[in-house]
Amino acid sequence: MKRNMIKLLLILGSFIFLLNGCSEKVYNRSEIGSINVYYKGIIKEIDPVKVEGKGVGNFVGAIIGGILGHQIGSGSGNALATMSGTIVGSMVGESADFVDGYKITIDLDKGGEVTTILTKDEIGKNPLRVGDRVKVLVSGNRINDIEKIGR
Repeated sequence: MKRNMIKLLLILGSFIFLLNGCSEKVYNRSEIGSINVYYKGIIKEIDPVKVEGKGVGNFVGAIIGGILGHQIGSGSGNALATMSGTIVGSMVGESADFVDGYKITIDLDKGGEVTTILTKDEIGKNPLRVGDRVKVLVSGNRINDIEKIGR
């Protein structure tokens, strides 16, 4: 029974890893031919925030909680433990399904300012700092990228 549980946890772990994707920049079909505008400015503020994850924590937590709950008791007690484990696992998974992000405010060279929220993954390996000179890519009504540029 323990081997089956380990196999299931490995499969679930692999599934979550695949959902996270890779760090390579990927564009979807709707972005092909879209009009992008760049604005230049200086980062005024960076505040850490929490951002909702991809919603798999609830699902995975329910499965793991149900499996662990099923290991307890027998008969109707087992059913109750399985159901309780599923509910508690779902709640724990939901509360853990957040990622770190930043609320970034940029003073634009042409006047005004813009604010956006990006996750750590979206910022990439080059962390942004207050005072950095940046180029802001805007497509439609969304900031799609913030890129450091020389002073």
